[in-house]
Amino acid sequence: MVLTDRQQSILNCIVIDHIKTANPIGSESIANRHDLGISSATIRNDVAKLEEAGYITRPHLSAGTIPLDSGYRSYVEHFFNTTRNRSNRFSGFTSHFRQKITDSEIDLDSRTQIAAGIISRILGTLALVTFPKSNQSKIRHLELVYLNNSMGMLIVVLDHAKITKRIIKLSSNLTRSTFDSAFNKVKDICIGLRKKQLTKLIKTKLIKSDMLNLENLLLREIFSIMNREEREAGSDHYLYGLKNILAQPEFADRSKGYSIVEAVEDGRLAEAVVSQSPRLGVLEIRIGHENKGDFLWPLSVIMTEYGIVGESVGLLGVIGPTRMDYTKAITIVDEASKIMSQMVEEVR
Repeated sequence: MVLTDRQQSILNCIVIDHIKTANPIGSESIANRHDLGISSATIRNDVAKLEEAGYITRPHLSAGTIPLDSGYRSYVEHFFNTTRNRSNRFSGFTSHFRQKITDSEIDLDSRTQIAAGIISRILGTLALVTFPKSNQSKIRHLELVYLNNSMGMLIVVLDHAKITKRIIKLSSNLTRSTFDSAFNKVKDICIGLRKKQLTKLIKTKLIKSDMLNLENLLLREIFSIMNREEREAGSDHYLYGLKNILAQPEFADRSKGYSIVEAVEDGRLAEAVVSQSPRLGVLEIRIGHENKGDFLWPLSVIMTEYGIVGESVGLLGVIGPTRMDYTKAITIVDEASKIMSQMVEEVR
């Protein structure tokens, strides 16, 4: 069924009012709350057509109507087709978010956590942010902390301030001067290298024959760290706001709330959402049964990627009830991804 402009307006009213109240919406209520310029009888007639077409339903025969997945989808599509300059409504969020996550005193890992927390609190949903996945990590900084003559702590800083620390065992009776000399030689060689360049360096005869065992050990450990980060990139995520989503009236029923908690705790929810990630620059909205996995059917997911195309990309989005405030959530996810992309660009 292709909706007329009037039917779309009535459907929008039902969706908007249900989002605000979480209650079924009656025809009289629509006539009283919204200046549509039509009679209650006309509204009732169009509501019946919307119900017959599967956009809305009645939880009880005597009740008003609530949107179904297709009703929310029609509302969202109409929003995208008719709304411009959405960010103006939430300029306060934009400035606050930018200030919090562009603090140069904290690393990128901490900023992704902060981003998830801010978005979740504002929307009352779950927020998921993954650490940017880099296809060509570069060594930005190296440190080796001398612990004793048989142990040291290697600190490797890769692109986007990703910090990894690893304890390494050293040859016994290693002097401090030998320790410092070997590390400084490796540091001078490795800073600025990408994984492919480091691989080539390790394979050269020069490295095999001329470098000390400690230097070779450090090179292998650095390579191991870069290899692990590349393999696990994108799997590091922050899922924040379980208590926020459980506070929504849809999940007041303990059994419904439990299914959400279980999916969060066993990792299925994050895995399902990340596996359906969109392309960079695309904001994807999956409503109810559009999601893969029946545990996601009571939920809507709004996701997008952030970062630098071809270099480093992370995922950012929200998971909430199908009754979520789509206009607010879409705008905030869109604005947050732009700011996060700028942040990644600044620390590259």
